[in-house]
Amino acid sequence: MMFKLGSTDFEIDESESCFYIDRENDLIQFSLDISTKDKEYHNEEHAPSIDIRWFETEKNDISELIGMEVTVSTIEESDEREDTFYLYEHEPFVKYQLKIIDIHNESVHISIKGIVVEDGYAKPYTTETLEIDCWLKISYI
Repeated sequence: MMFKLGSTDFEIDESESCFYIDRENDLIQFSLDISTKDKEYHNEEHAPSIDIRWFETEKNDISELIGMEVTVSTIEESDEREDTFYLYEHEPFVKYQLKIIDIHNESVHISIKGIVVEDGYAKPYTTETLEIDCWLKISYI
């Protein structure tokens, strides 16, 4: 399980991370939260996290999600969707691509590659690469 911010690897907190599935009119929509455990980053202890809001699909069976990719291409799109990365404060993604690799035993294997706003208070704001590859437990809503 990998959560890499720039060159720093964080340990994913499995008890606080989840892939959510909901059915709207028999079609699946999904979202996810991933939290990490505290680790030193830029000489301070941090536990970054992400919250990716609901993606509606045209799928009606969970197995149909395997291989699905979704992309958010701009800060504005991320902000409108309310997708957030948290390090110092909740900030939008600059962009990301999320892929559902596999689903097995009530868990989903996902990968995310993107760029996040690391520090929105800096002038100009600073960004960093984010790469995640992990299995998340599935929670049905």
